[in-house]
Amino acid sequence: MPRTLSNVSSGVVLASGHAADGQEAPLPAFDPGLTFVWLMAFGNLESLGRRLIAADFSWTLQAAVASRVAHPGQACTRTPLVEIAQASQDAGLSSLGNLPPGPKCRGVLRRAVRPREARSKRREERGMSLPTPSSVFLGPGTRAELTRLSEHGYPHEACGLLLGRPDPERVSVHRVHPARNLNTERAHDRYELDPADQLGAETQARRAGLEVVGIWHTHPDHPAEPSETDRRAAWPGWSYLIASVRGGQVRDLRSWRLTRNRFQEEEIRPMPEVLLRVPSPLRPLTDGASQLVLHGTDVGEALLALRTDHPDLLARLLGDRGELCSSVNVFRGSRDLRQLAGLTTPIETGDVLSILPAAPGDGSA
Repeated sequence: MPRTLSNVSSGVVLASGHAADGQEAPLPAFDPGLTFVWLMAFGNLESLGRRLIAADFSWTLQAAVASRVAHPGQACTRTPLVEIAQASQDAGLSSLGNLPPGPKCRGVLRRAVRPREARSKRREERGMSLPTPSSVFLGPGTRAELTRLSEHGYPHEACGLLLGRPDPERVSVHRVHPARNLNTERAHDRYELDPADQLGAETQARRAGLEVVGIWHTHPDHPAEPSETDRRAAWPGWSYLIASVRGGQVRDLRSWRLTRNRFQEEEIRPMPEVLLRVPSPLRPLTDGASQLVLHGTDVGEALLALRTDHPDLLARLLGDRGELCSSVNVFRGSRDLRQLAGLTTPIETGDVLSILPAAPGDGSA
């Protein structure tokens, strides 16, 4: 029969068993003075606690009383209490009941016996939960490319790498790089990236001013949720996109990030699309185009997209150190970027960026 902890008139918590007739038979209250005698007889707190457990008395709580009697005003020591508390759990005690007075003793005892899951729940209730997951922004065409590659690899697991720009709160994916799955024996439920393809992805990312920000793979005929194998192989800080392919068609696409040895889901969002208006003096650098469509999560990322098709215009806007050139002003709507957050100013779909020449005044005659 399980044992419980109940209160007695003296205020000391005792372990009680069950009588033969099924009725609870509380044990007599333990006298603190007698506890002190026991402490002197057995020589130390740990020995006393173990004897109390064996005698079905109040394990660590009686030991705490003995400690207070033997050493008035001294806080409970942690090591023996932790060991005794563990022994009490092994003995089948099911609850703490009321703890003896003294916040230090109460804290030690509760930490000693509280399950890890309960401690995690209390941390979350106190606002100490895991960091808020980031968002994954997919650039134009990346979702369609992921879908094509995933369905082409069915019924085997397809895999590859994600190229983009990382940020603590968001990840931008601009390109999808496919890779060969070297696990031919269990290709239906396992994948192993070809190292040569990984090196190729790194090279392609550097040339485009990007980084490898994660890995994508498929789960044929299974949910788009990470497995234990996925968790063991994952790297913190990378995004892991998983596509669920059923019957040859992508049914679901989800993203995950490993944080403190557990996966958290990331929100997948389309990358914002903005319009860049180009003044007439700079239109020769855009083949005469007066406006361009750019994608990014902030102004700097959107302007860096010019690197591929309009590198000369990008050079007129950003200096060698990646800072906005002093000869131009860039506005988001009616606000100068220098009055906002500069190149890190966030953007949303529908925003308009305008390039204007800087016109410093000169008051000399």
